[in-house]
Amino acid sequence: MFPIKYRVWCKNNNEWEKDEIAIKPNGFIMHMSTKRSFPCMVRADTHIVQFFTGRKDRNGKEVYNGDIVDVDEGMGRFLVKWDEKETGFYLDYKGIDDEAVTLSTVENGEVIGNIFENPELLEVSPK
Repeated sequence: MFPIKYRVWCKNNNEWEKDEIAIKPNGFIMHMSTKRSFPCMVRADTHIVQFFTGRKDRNGKEVYNGDIVDVDEGMGRFLVKWDEKETGFYLDYKGIDDEAVTLSTVENGEVIGNIFENPELLEVSPK
């Protein structure tokens, strides 16, 4: 079992949240700003939670959903995604059979960016 870790992207500021963020059991995202002495709830439509996959790339960097991974052996660049139906992470790339590439493939690759800061690394736009 791997630790539950996450990072939070703020759509309004186009940056990762630097203040402390907590996710309550009911799914609400709470923000503890250094400017306030009390937590406040943030809107889900302005913040995107990205969870740690439990995997690291060949350099030891943690892999989160939304990361872009360059896989060796000429396989290309993949976007790490979460599948609600299968309740699991997978690598997405147009034209590649899902069974040919598994999440364990990222251990041979390198995280080169993410869909928010580096969408140009893929030929898809963030949703």
